Amino acid sequence: MFLSIVANEAPLKAMNLDPENTAIHNYVPTTQEFEFIKELCKLLKPLKDLTKILSGTNYMTINHLYPAVYIIL
Repeated sequence: MFLSIVANEAPLKAMNLDPENTAIHNYVPTTQEFEFIKELCKLLKPLKDLTKILSGTNYMTINHLYPAVYIIL
């Protein structure tokens, strides 16, 4: 969700410039809030990548948590 806000920053700011559209003014992030959201996206990226890896449906994901241990008899 945060990535979509960052991707649509310019259109959101443009909507906020319309003086007749006062209802949206309270819901469009300020410049400082946009910067905060961008930093938050950078912080959350490793968690997003990990979630994507562990959500695989075409491969076994348990190997990422518990690597296989081979015992030589």
